[in-house]
Amino acid sequence: MFNYSGANGSYQLTRQRDVIVGQFSGAINERMIATFATQLETLVKEHQLERWGYISNSKDVLAATPEAQVLMVSVAEKMFAHGCQAAAFVINSAIAINQLEQIRRALGRANSANDIVFENFDDALVYIQNKLAEN
Repeated sequence: MFNYSGANGSYQLTRQRDVIVGQFSGAINERMIATFATQLETLVKEHQLERWGYISNSKDVLAATPEAQVLMVSVAEKMFAHGCQAAAFVINSAIAINQLEQIRRALGRANSANDIVFENFDDALVYIQNKLAEN
């Protein structure tokens, strides 16, 4: 398990077999995302994950700073280039959902973020497991 704690937000990064879970709270800033990207890469390499899914369990997230949002695009591109087959998000914040929509547009995703936003972790996990089974 990896984690990060700053003045305005924190996360824990864990692995459940072929699913990586980031549990975020508070506000997400650029330093947090940079640390997350490094730790995520380490986790994928340590466990030699070739095909994996990602869940952002972030009911306690308020929003990301504009700088963090820009960095999230490159982190997502790297994730999908290195074996991530699907991502799901458990978020309540309307601001965070809007930011997710913007990130998806920057990634060239046509479908709505509503397709990957869930009310609870269990539903997100079922979605990711189904996506991993498809591929």
